[in-house]
Amino acid sequence: MNDTTTPMPPPPSANAAKFADLVEVRLKAGGFLTTEEEMALLEKGIVDLHLTLAEARGIVHSVADRLEAGLERGFERTMEQWMTAASGRRKRLSRSQFDHTAEVYHRQASGKMEMPDKALSLHHF
Repeated sequence: MNDTTTPMPPPPSANAAKFADLVEVRLKAGGFLTTEEEMALLEKGIVDLHLTLAEARGIVHSVADRLEAGLERGFERTMEQWMTAASGRRKRLSRSQFDHTAEVYHRQASGKMEMPDKALSLHHF
C-alpha cells in the first residue's frame, strides 16, 4: 500500500512566529511598508504559513508598532484627515501647506513613496 499523505503544516504558533520574523526582517530593511509590500506579506502569511487574514494583519501591525515603523495605508489615512482639516471650508491647501505635507509624506516613507504632484488638488474631499 502506498502512503501518499500530505505532510501537516507546523502548528499555528510556530507559523505565527515565523511570519513575525519575516515581517521584522522586511521592516528593518526599509523601515516602511508600502501597501503593495503589506499585501504581499499578508498573502504569504495566509497561503504559505496557513494564518488567517486577521492573524497575519495583527502580526504585521504588532511588529510595525514594536519597531516604530510605518505602514503606507495608516499614514495615508492620517495625512488625508490632516489635509481635510487644514483645507477648511474651501477644501484647498495653500502652496506652503501642500509643500509641507508632501515633504512629511516623503520623509515618513523613507523615500519609498514618490513625492506627490504639485498640480494635485483636493477636489475629492
